[in-house]
Amino acid sequence: MIAEPLGRVLEATGYLVDGERAAPGVTLAGSGAHARLPSFDPDAWWRSDADADRTSGGLTVYFKYVDDPEDVPIADWQREIWNQGFAPLLWLVSPEQIELYNGFGTPRGPGEANANRLDTFRLLDEELVRLDAHAGRLAMETGRFWSLEPRVSRETTVDGRLSHDLRHLERALVAADLETGEAQALIGRCLFAKYLIDRKIVTGERLITLCGHADLRGALGDPAAAKRLFAWLRETFSGDMFPSRLSVARAKHLDTVVRFLSGEDLETGQIHFFPYRFDVIPVELVSAIYEQFVRWSASDYVYDTPLAAVPLVLDEVFDGLTGTENVLDLACGSGVFLVEALRRLVRLKSNGRSPIRRTIRETLYNQVYGVDVSETAVRIAAFSLYLAALELDPDPQPPTALRFEPLQGKTLLAGDARTIERTPAGRAALTDGVGVRKFDVIVGNPPWIYHYAGRDQSLDFVARARDFAHAGTRFGMILSATPFFNPSATDAKAVRDTVDALAPVTLINLSDLSGWLFPGQSILAVAFLARHRRVRADRLILVQTHWSPAGERSHTIEIAPSDVTSLSTASWERDPRLFNAAFLGQRPDLLLLDELWEKYEPLETSLKKMGVQLGTGSILNIRPEPDLFFTSTIEDMQRPVAVGAPGEWNHSMDCFYSASFFHSASFFEMRPTAVDIVAGILRSALASWYFLMIGSTIVWPGRKEVVAMPAPALKRSLESAAGQRVVGIVRTFHDLTAGIGARKAFDDAVFDWKALDDAVFDLYELDDADRIVVHDGLFRARRSEVGQTAHADDLRSYASAFLSTMDAWLSASNRRRMRAEICDVPPDAPHRVVRFVLENQPGPSVVKVVQPDGPLRAVLERIGERTDVRVAEALVGLRELRVHARDEVSIVKPAALRHWLGVCGLEDADAVVRDGAHGGRPA
Repeated sequence: MIAEPLGRVLEATGYLVDGERAAPGVTLAGSGAHARLPSFDPDAWWRSDADADRTSGGLTVYFKYVDDPEDVPIADWQREIWNQGFAPLLWLVSPEQIELYNGFGTPRGPGEANANRLDTFRLLDEELVRLDAHAGRLAMETGRFWSLEPRVSRETTVDGRLSHDLRHLERALVAADLETGEAQALIGRCLFAKYLIDRKIVTGERLITLCGHADLRGALGDPAAAKRLFAWLRETFSGDMFPSRLSVARAKHLDTVVRFLSGEDLETGQIHFFPYRFDVIPVELVSAIYEQFVRWSASDYVYDTPLAAVPLVLDEVFDGLTGTENVLDLACGSGVFLVEALRRLVRLKSNGRSPIRRTIRETLYNQVYGVDVSETAVRIAAFSLYLAALELDPDPQPPTALRFEPLQGKTLLAGDARTIERTPAGRAALTDGVGVRKFDVIVGNPPWIYHYAGRDQSLDFVARARDFAHAGTRFGMILSATPFFNPSATDAKAVRDTVDALAPVTLINLSDLSGWLFPGQSILAVAFLARHRRVRADRLILVQTHWSPAGERSHTIEIAPSDVTSLSTASWERDPRLFNAAFLGQRPDLLLLDELWEKYEPLETSLKKMGVQLGTGSILNIRPEPDLFFTSTIEDMQRPVAVGAPGEWNHSMDCFYSASFFHSASFFEMRPTAVDIVAGILRSALASWYFLMIGSTIVWPGRKEVVAMPAPALKRSLESAAGQRVVGIVRTFHDLTAGIGARKAFDDAVFDWKALDDAVFDLYELDDADRIVVHDGLFRARRSEVGQTAHADDLRSYASAFLSTMDAWLSASNRRRMRAEICDVPPDAPHRVVRFVLENQPGPSVVKVVQPDGPLRAVLERIGERTDVRVAEALVGLRELRVHARDEVSIVKPAALRHWLGVCGLEDADAVVRDGAHGGRPA
């Protein structure tokens, strides 16, 4: 039982239901689960990934009740939480107040612990409402917390700080005349010793017996004692525990390590509180950090994998496995995938019980295999797997019984993955007398570019991995996005062959997250998952991830149901352009594309009928003024393509062009008004939307895409009122550029771009719904705006779009209408709610803003009472709910604007109609 004040707080903030039952994602102490912290014993905790099979990577919030907050070791608790690396918050609840501490804040000494206290809330109803809005379960689930609390940031987490400090430790050792390899070996050996001592695998008494000192700093401060300690470690643990051979370190080198362990900043010489607890820091963080600082100076190739991507892949490919499967990573790097695979296999085989050492070792030696071209990477992988095995061991005692068998040359192999089975070690590990050995799961993050040829080789690795696969092998890999979104003819065939051979396939587009997920990488990524789900093999499952301020600050990947779509392989084969559009758009986008392709011929055809021939090339001996040309970037999607020289038209040298090439067209025989129409179309929002849909987020449209854009017949357009409006608007723009220059004319405040867009929409005969699709499709591409919060005006636009679809259904009988009620929740609320009610009266539907009676949680409870659905519990993660009752439906979604665009209203209305056909179940 938890204390009554804590129960009251947890229930008021959504972490507890009915006063005693844990909400989804919440674990109560005593329920059989344990928080992996040495001295801090939380009463409850929430994890962001509780609905998935993860052991690391998810965010955690800890809750602790204390009678007197002044009488607890808060500095020690916060230090342990910070070292865990994934807990942004600690709630300290006492009889009168709640204190929130920054779990990502750098630990302070006992007298300075309050420096990481974020806020204090009194145990009063109105204060609990404020706390719920700030950091309640729904605020954490939706990421709303991160926009409200800028002081909590990944920039101060343990991985960033330790990576920085180890890098400076290495530099200091190299400056003290150690070779880089020896410096790294010394650091690795000391990290392992620190890990053993912090975990009490090696006790102070044992250390005194070994080398005459009770702690590591003392042992390292004595070169003779350090030599005895290192010799004992190598003899006891054997295997490949240490990254490389190390000559005897001299006193000055050991003294540098001692200074680091004493809290000295090796850059400035200042002494700080030493923050690290290696018994708490997750093994995968130590592995990734150690790999990173080795990579900075390694002469061979070491490739790092973002930790956030590992559970994204393994949650899927391990779903439904038994634990007896074997796993292969052909580009294992530091072993991040293999470490997590080892954990999962051991847990599955243990079937909920505490694992025994025999199970751990058998799994380590027989089920986890890795290959990497870098010997350094393979050594790090071995180091990481040994640490993971020690961490899994429930009672790693006595040290003399913990000797490991070597992994290098046995299950971890250094060599080229393309020929590894031809080496002696590869032949022993990866062949079975008949041919190459077959594996049940193949994972990894293979290199995206072949260094010597500069060629993308992601699909080559998949093809190579297929040699080690049987008919049921599951695949989970992080690949370059280029072959999928910008394929050459060879790549396109390779992609289709791969998908056909490994179906069913899921592709997760990670391109939008590259800034924080793959910092410094110019190539973007997809997650490739195959044979992991029981779905139809003739359909691709496509998932589009979206950048958000919360995701970037918390390093979490947000996926909502509306981000998941499917595409039949037949449709993909019929028109490959649908592949990009299915990722980036929603169902209305695809329908509009189909309509345009069916209704209009390609622009190239229209131009040829007017006597215009297109070509690709450059203009020689002409240096056009920059103001006369419009170029743009991915960040500015509104006007991606222009017709050249708009200031003074020279019809023999006007140009279509993108960011890199001039796509020229001679308009010498063409009427100037026809040129104006082409210019207007290509500068319109419709063209921007079209090129966004068919060009993907990472590929800019080239000549082929420009000339293939569907366009009305130019001759007929010239005779239409809409065409004449386009001509007039474009000529107005020309007049502006003649006076103020093209750059100033492109300012929205100077030129009426909406008028141009409306005229082009009329030219294409787009209805109101189509116009919503175009404008919102462009809006989704503007990262800075789409990450904003939805306000009342946004919800009005959403509701109006929703009602436009429903009105079409209701107009047939003209007996009923719908009323939309926008719940006017506070701006900082994590969700928005719109209720749609059928009314027994004719006429147009209406939109109203209603004042809620109480906070958001009360609104959700009332919806639940009417529908018999526990709405607050059902809102797990970024889930979007449509909750049906008699003659009404409530839409509940996160507050982020991208969920409340008009195009979302169109799609949600269609979904509500489908729900009605299937019994009106909440979705």
